[in-house]
Amino acid sequence: VYQLEDLKYSNVKDLKIDQWKRLWVATLGNGIYIHSFIPMKGMENGFLTKEEGLVSNRITSLFIEEGKRIWYGTEDEGLVCINSYGKKIFHFSRKNGLNSNIVRTLSLGPQNHLFVGTAGGGVNAINLKTPSVPLWSITLEKGLTSNNIYLLALDQEDQLIVGSEKGLDRLRVDENGQVLEVKHFGKNDGFSGVETCQSASYSDDDGSLWFGTVNGLVHFNPVHLKKNTRAPQLAFTDLKLAYRSIKETDYKNVLGAWSQVGDLTLSADDNQIGFEFLAVNLSAPNSVKYKWKLEGFDEQWSPESKEHSMVYSNLNPGKYSFLVKACNEDGVWTKDPIRVNFIILAPFYQQTWFIVSSILFIVLLIYLMVRWRFNVLRHKGERERSQLKMEKELVELEQKALRLQMNPHFIFNAMNSIQAQIGTGNDKEARYYLAKFSRLMRQILDHTRKITISLNEEIQTIENYLLIEKFCNDNRFEYTLDVPESLETELIEWPPMLLQPFIENAIKHGFKTYEGKDVKGKIEIVFEDLGDFVRCVIRDNGIGRNKSAELNAKSKETYHKSSAMDITQKRLELWEQGSTKARMVVSDIETNGQVMGTEVLIEIPTK
Repeated sequence: VYQLEDLKYSNVKDLKIDQWKRLWVATLGNGIYIHSFIPMKGMENGFLTKEEGLVSNRITSLFIEEGKRIWYGTEDEGLVCINSYGKKIFHFSRKNGLNSNIVRTLSLGPQNHLFVGTAGGGVNAINLKTPSVPLWSITLEKGLTSNNIYLLALDQEDQLIVGSEKGLDRLRVDENGQVLEVKHFGKNDGFSGVETCQSASYSDDDGSLWFGTVNGLVHFNPVHLKKNTRAPQLAFTDLKLAYRSIKETDYKNVLGAWSQVGDLTLSADDNQIGFEFLAVNLSAPNSVKYKWKLEGFDEQWSPESKEHSMVYSNLNPGKYSFLVKACNEDGVWTKDPIRVNFIILAPFYQQTWFIVSSILFIVLLIYLMVRWRFNVLRHKGERERSQLKMEKELVELEQKALRLQMNPHFIFNAMNSIQAQIGTGNDKEARYYLAKFSRLMRQILDHTRKITISLNEEIQTIENYLLIEKFCNDNRFEYTLDVPESLETELIEWPPMLLQPFIENAIKHGFKTYEGKDVKGKIEIVFEDLGDFVRCVIRDNGIGRNKSAELNAKSKETYHKSSAMDITQKRLELWEQGSTKARMVVSDIETNGQVMGTEVLIEIPTK
């Protein structure tokens, strides 16, 4: 016994001998060990590892070409080709065409192809003459039983033997990688081990193949294999209606000799039908596979299956044909499928006379109901249209009245103030304010002809109005107007002259006690963009609502009786977008219990 002390604690996965009688050993964790039985200069014993240029130290398999190139598979970095001195020549991984980076076994195939067995990626083939890219691959889609490859071997007929955890596959492959034929060997074929061991294969001189499995050693001689060219004998064993054998129903007469089934006509209630069939294949009874199709229901044949029964439920009325065929272990199918023809009758409510009668009755009923409902809605609609017309005219009159409610006292004061400027020789200032006043009057008259205006027009009108009021009140108050740049004022619709009454109330009532005092009134108007809403807040530093009400009650002046609050509230109730309505909140501004002014908050849904 010859023991290599260097490999005493190594996990050896594969062994190969090159042309110089050197032993190459693949280890899982220590790279590749090279041992020369005949000492030669320049060929010392030792390990090749990542430090010497290997891509990984976890080596799973080896293959040595006659041209001195060595191929090694890794557990994590794919497949690598090196020269006899360990210099890398080629490297294949998932990045350049290999199906998996986990290579388990290597084997030489026909046409100078190197077959590569991978974990999860099936088999790759590389042309050793031009190993630029993996040539082609064989996977589940091409007929493999599993993509998890443990061993590869080639029999005397150049057919590829592929071992996996599910047994052996014998493949006949052409030079282009097309799988021409697949034969699987499992438990039913005497392959008791089923799961093969990694790279555990050996070929005898007589063509026999030996495989290592988890249950021991298996001997296999492909020469003794003969293809079974006889298709199985297939017949129906029973038909079932609602899980009852047809022999127990009123349709038992359709069964003939040797389980032959004649044409069958079923009632509408017998729409659950099951078929039982069986194929006899003496050489491999458990390897029979079936395909079936229900013409009139299935568009394609079913996938191959070992099931030999099929049930269809809730079938619609109509004509059907159930076809089934079977194949043996070598894929030889029955030439002609067996079939059962049957008809399911339609229930009375699906028959033509019943459907036509029902449709005519329903049409007549719908016509009478629609006519009756139409008359009811017509009378109701006439009443509602009359009422809505009156309400619309009333609302329009209220809106026009509100737009024209500009206080005559304001117009009188404005004209007097402009006249006073002319009398004192301030003609330039008089002309300026006269132009502003004319512009304001024109805006008001123009807005009386519109139901809505743009927010930009409303802002311009309010600016002109505030300017004239400030002029007429001897600059008794200051005002600010804040409009964010994000607010698209040209596109937003707005009720005309909505804000003017609140500004007028602040000036006439909120600042009423400021005459002759050093205190100046302040009006702040702020617009906010809330997405679906535009919010406007009007704040003043006046005397508040309660104090103003007391002063108005004591005052003998009756020329200004404002109903702006009620009319504005009604206008806002009519202003809505979908289910979203406008709202208005008027409140006093308080600090430490003392009223510091009034705030009006108005939110308008954007249109």
